[in-house]
Amino acid sequence: SPPALGNRSQAVNIATYGDLGVDGLLGTLINGVCLFERALRALQQILPSVDFFLHHGDICYADDTPLLLFGKPYEEAMDDCQRAMMKITSTRFYMTAVLTYSKITSKPS
Repeated sequence: SPPALGNRSQAVNIATYGDLGVDGLLGTLINGVCLFERALRALQQILPSVDFFLHHGDICYADDTPLLLFGKPYEEAMDDCQRAMMKITSTRFYMTAVLTYSKITSKPS
């Protein structure tokens, strides 16, 4: 539970980060192997001391290219990523903000 409004005796610890990619093909060339897994382990290590996560977009790089990168459609790539994130997202407040790429890769309505 969050502290009562105006209660300054209990700190709320917020972790903010962005660009949680799983782009194995390009990511391996640029950032090294298993970028997503390394990032996920880092988030899980700080989990006990964080009350709220604010994720600044680039959610798992499940944009318009997962079929090429993962051999699966967009929805399945996103499902895999979200399953991996469940330990964090099911136990802490978690909010995702839209990043520019979300606008660029979105299909027009």
